[in-house]
Amino acid sequence: MNLSNWDTRLLKLYLTRYKRLASGLSKPTSHKEISFVNFIRNQTEPKTQHEIAYSRYLEINKTTELNFNKIGLDKKHNKIFEKNIDYLDEKISLNKYINKHDQKIAQKISSWYKENIREIPNIKLAESLAWVSQITSESALSKSLERLTAESFNTLSNAYTKALDGAFAEGLKSGIDYISPTSHRIDIPGHTLLDAIQKTRDAVPDDTKWEEFKGLITSLASDMSSVTGLPLAVLGKDTRENITEILEKVGISESKFVDLWSINTIEVAGSIIPAIALLLSWNDKDTKNFTKIVGMINVTSLYAGNPISILISIVGLARSYHRIKNNKETTKSWILALSKGGAISTASIILMSLLGPIIWTSLIVIIVTAMIFNKKNIKINWGYVSKFIRATIKKESKI
Repeated sequence: MNLSNWDTRLLKLYLTRYKRLASGLSKPTSHKEISFVNFIRNQTEPKTQHEIAYSRYLEINKTTELNFNKIGLDKKHNKIFEKNIDYLDEKISLNKYINKHDQKIAQKISSWYKENIREIPNIKLAESLAWVSQITSESALSKSLERLTAESFNTLSNAYTKALDGAFAEGLKSGIDYISPTSHRIDIPGHTLLDAIQKTRDAVPDDTKWEEFKGLITSLASDMSSVTGLPLAVLGKDTRENITEILEKVGISESKFVDLWSINTIEVAGSIIPAIALLLSWNDKDTKNFTKIVGMINVTSLYAGNPISILISIVGLARSYHRIKNNKETTKSWILALSKGGAISTASIILMSLLGPIIWTSLIVIIVTAMIFNKKNIKINWGYVSKFIRATIKKESKI
């Protein structure tokens, strides 16, 4: 096992603090430090970048005494580095509350759904998927999957990956030469297809065409599986900073812009759900219901920062407006239907942030199941459902 640049720099800055927390000499003073102490005491899987760095340090330090004195970081660079670490931890935070009982319930619902799916109209399936897409938009599930793909596949390091990273491969720098780890693929040419082809071609002078092609595909695939993913286009550092400066005035942070301007493996997979929802309802006669579904997908896609889903939602937007006009309905009715769907997704996002992913996921499952039961004229014991919701909220509020 090797230490990454992130691990090495974190250990340089915080190793003494890690050891004091682990030994009990210091008490945790923040949510992250409480998580760190729980990770040490309960021997759970590491979740944050700090826990990962320390767990790797313990593993390697069994055989080799590590020395971090050669690494120098100035105070200004420390703040920037810590900001990036905090962003990564926020972006890939794991949901630790999913248990086997929840998984069994989900499996039973899934089995029942598969057995009855053919008898449900497409528009109801589409509406159900529009609700499901809200679970995967910014939930702990998607972040857990992003961490999993990054840890499993974003590990490649060779001449080709270094060629794509350009100046960033030389290591973090301070001052005017600083390049952010989260936005370097947007700032430096190398990670779009045409740039990558040229970079891999020049990376190793004596390689074969097959080695170049293999290096190109594996490098892009590795970077695609990272938390940030690949950029839609290279903007350059100055342009990106100008754009983010303008967007921050309307409440869109730099990290959110980077997310909107990049695409990773999980976002590609996540865009399948709204795409199927759109296809299932594409030719439905109820244009207002179709427009409502489009409104739900639009807001969810923007919130998730998923460029592919946003493109799918734009296609749905054009389709819904075209159908409204063909049916000689007013633009006002189109806006109202679209707003209704958008309001549903907005309320869902707010409730998800207030209630937490587990409670909100349970509610989404209940909503989708109720929609299907209602269409098949199956009565629901709402008293039992109410008790289940109260018990779930009570359980989660104690954690």
